[in-house]
Amino acid sequence: MGFDQIPPIKMKKRLLTLAALAAITTSFSAAAAGTAESRLDVYGFVGAANLKISNDTDSFKADGVDLGARAVFNVTPNLFLLGEYTYADTDGDAFGTTVKIKVDEARGGAGFRFEVAPGLKLGVFGQYVYQQTSFGADGFSISADYNGYNVGGLAQYDIIPGLQGFGRVGYLTIEDDGTDGSKLDGLDLNAGLSYRFTPNLGIYIEYRYSGLSTSDNTDFDYNSFRGGVKLSF
Repeated sequence: MGFDQIPPIKMKKRLLTLAALAAITTSFSAAAAGTAESRLDVYGFVGAANLKISNDTDSFKADGVDLGARAVFNVTPNLFLLGEYTYADTDGDAFGTTVKIKVDEARGGAGFRFEVAPGLKLGVFGQYVYQQTSFGADGFSISADYNGYNVGGLAQYDIIPGLQGFGRVGYLTIEDDGTDGSKLDGLDLNAGLSYRFTPNLGIYIEYRYSGLSTSDNTDFDYNSFRGGVKLSF
């Protein structure tokens, strides 16, 4: 895949830049909202992750954990800003050798949702996506940087007071920053249930799936089952 050596400091710079842009955008949007009611929802999660890499002749599976955080700033009841960070640490066996695969992923974007029926909201969203993937085995490691976007639709439904179902489905495409410029694209979805104990505290469970493919028919399937805490301010 033509992976390049990426210094760790590069990941930190990208994340700091993304965080700064999100903070600036949030400030301007909050000011523009005027008297509109705003709310910040912060999600923290940990989950069991599985990654499968396959082509026409072979496949490799790695299992492990992922953890991260997501922040949704509701500028108005309809307009929101979205930021996410996920870190996955997995490993699997390949011909008697343990191969470690780690993924750092940051996303930032915005969306719009509106109520179409009592308790039911539908919407659209768009995100910039930065991802760094590293492979390591026997003391040797290689990594690659990817940039791209994720766009799609979302829904949320208030099932009973305090209990809400949510989901989003998008088209995700990312491209290697390296010399070969390899590109992956495909389906990206996230769905789950949340329960609110108080206006400020809740819990949730969710499932994430990303199914990406390259032009040479190599498939990358990522699955994660997560649980976490939701704080609202």
